[in-house]
Amino acid sequence: ANAIMAAYWLIALLLQEPDGLSPLVQELDDARLKWQKAHPSTPIGPAFFDQTCSSSKSLPLLSSAIQEVLRYTSSTFSPRHVTAPVALGGYQLKPGDRIVCVTRHVHIDEEIHPQADKLDIRRYLEVPRVIKDGKPVANHTMPFGGGISMCEGR
Repeated sequence: ANAIMAAYWLIALLLQEPDGLSPLVQELDDARLKWQKAHPSTPIGPAFFDQTCSSSKSLPLLSSAIQEVLRYTSSTFSPRHVTAPVALGGYQLKPGDRIVCVTRHVHIDEEIHPQADKLDIRRYLEVPRVIKDGKPVANHTMPFGGGISMCEGR
């Protein structure tokens, strides 16, 4: 269900950029040509997709672009039940309390994502080492929420 929306936003947003889809088309064309050179008598089919598209290392720009589009467009809410007393953000929470975690705020935080209001398909070409308030930020991109299941639909 999420893949369709990610693909839609990837295309819709990139068509508004000066280079459009050209950088992604070039990467895909290069991957196809490389595969065809290694497999000259094999038509493009499942083997190509299994080998080329199953790893983010094969298509780094496409992988980065998808991650960035998810960061840029997603707005998830992750409802949780408090199971043990805890202090969170100055609030005392007790068992049975319900909270809603809004991950969108992390995605638009300028300290975590410089120029967060700009779409940058190259943002995730290298693994970001995000620091905020002197501490590493482990979950700096959570388009589908967090926790055990990561996503309500999973």
